[in-house]
Amino acid sequence: SNEDEDKDKFSLDLLDTLNTLDKITICAPDLNKTIKILRESENWIISEPFKWQAIKLKISNFRTQLAHLSYNKLYNIKELEKRGEILRDYGIKDMSDKIVIQNNKNKITIVLGKESRDTRYLYSFIKSEITNEEHIYKVDIKVKELVEIAAEDWALQRFVNQPLYSIDKISVTFKTD
Repeated sequence: SNEDEDKDKFSLDLLDTLNTLDKITICAPDLNKTIKILRESENWIISEPFKWQAIKLKISNFRTQLAHLSYNKLYNIKELEKRGEILRDYGIKDMSDKIVIQNNKNKITIVLGKESRDTRYLYSFIKSEITNEEHIYKVDIKVKELVEIAAEDWALQRFVNQPLYSIDKISVTFKTD
């Protein structure tokens, strides 16, 4: 059916974008939080809220979790207007949490709305730039956990990235105003 083709199209877009991922942006306006993580050749670097090396395993887990969530397409945005509904009816607004993933060909934005009645899903607005598709989905509630990861949890916890015995001398300078 046409719906199955659409679902497969989004799944393929999502997997393709995740496989060649270059950038992750996570925004949680209520928590006043934005995290940006960029790929720099083989490494992942947190560029916001601080600049630091990211944990590759954390990126890998994020990709896997995002790929394996269930996405149930409900309506195209145009259908929404015909139904006399707006995004706010689904809890989707400017200040909603969102996840943006991009590679060199595509950018997928997932804006999280309110919980479904059965509390197993979040209504979400999803836009894929490559297809210019905009739909309301019911996304597995676990997507919320991806937004809730603290910036520090993405970061490599090592301060000095080499064995201590290889350091001959170290100096620390404190800047004052």
